[in-house]
Amino acid sequence: MKTYSSAVLIMILLLVIGSCSVSRKIATTRNISNAENLFLSEQPSPDYTYYYYGRIDQPIALLALDKTYTINSKFWTIIDINETHRQKWQYHIENSHFRYGSYYKGKEIVSPQSDTIGVVLSRYHWVTAWFEEGDDTRVIIPPPELTTTQPDRDRRYRN
Repeated sequence: MKTYSSAVLIMILLLVIGSCSVSRKIATTRNISNAENLFLSEQPSPDYTYYYYGRIDQPIALLALDKTYTINSKFWTIIDINETHRQKWQYHIENSHFRYGSYYKGKEIVSPQSDTIGVVLSRYHWVTAWFEEGDDTRVIIPPPELTTTQPDRDRRYRN
């Protein structure tokens, strides 16, 4: 009888926990090797809206989001890329491994329909994204995070 009561209690708990979970349309990410070109080219692509996270001259991450999508985030700041930004970013990206022990890595953000909706270039390599409930054009992209294998040498520089 005691085993039966425990099993029923566990089943009820699982049902309650399962019903509280949120179903999200998750965007997947995949590594890409040429992400720097998107941010450092002389003519930024007009198909994207550009954002940065961190300090403007030494960003932790850069984001190019397809113009058909909007972002829901207080972390990302929109930017019109100019030559000064490109020069500072190029130097910072090329030398980040000396200062932070980590390099910038490109991640492509892909919709559930397998369309590329954006690109993130970040020295923090854990990138996640999902769509707002009921709106397939509004994307939530939290700031990138360190992976478990990355050193945390820039703790003092975080926002």
